[in-house]
Amino acid sequence: MKRLILAFALLMTSTFALAGENPNWYYTVGYTFFQLKDSGTTLNVGGINASVAWQPINWLALEATGIAGVTSDGLAGVDVKVDSGWAATVLPMWQFDDAWAVYGRVGYASATVKVSGVGSATDHDTVFGGGLQWTPRVGNSHMGARLEYAQFYNKGGLTIDGVTLSFIQRF
Repeated sequence: MKRLILAFALLMTSTFALAGENPNWYYTVGYTFFQLKDSGTTLNVGGINASVAWQPINWLALEATGIAGVTSDGLAGVDVKVDSGWAATVLPMWQFDDAWAVYGRVGYASATVKVSGVGSATDHDTVFGGGLQWTPRVGNSHMGARLEYAQFYNKGGLTIDGVTLSFIQRF
């Protein structure tokens, strides 16, 4: 057990020591344009998201995301919005340049959808998608942008998918 703790401590120390050259941690802040589709009806809503992630190796990241709904859409006087949610995902990546990468996303997500006059409901499903990431290195700074598509929910004829535009900062 002591050896395991020592190995973990050395790994974490080396991770932070190399952060200036090739940081393993990053966060994102962005906006997601959600589409809720059911029985031929499409509602467009939006949400702010924030993620924190660890990328232990060049081609794989583990990401935790929180979402807060900010816009709603209505039909027949009823407003609908994605009130809140979270996701835990794995991102296999292919870095094809020093600044550019494409990635996939697969994991688990939960969302609460709020309907005015009716209430809210929370459910969960697998999430999958992919995107393009640009993180150029300028001095010691690694900042950039992401564009991605993901499907967050697909059950009983209701789908929730979205396009996300995010700011990314490695640290």
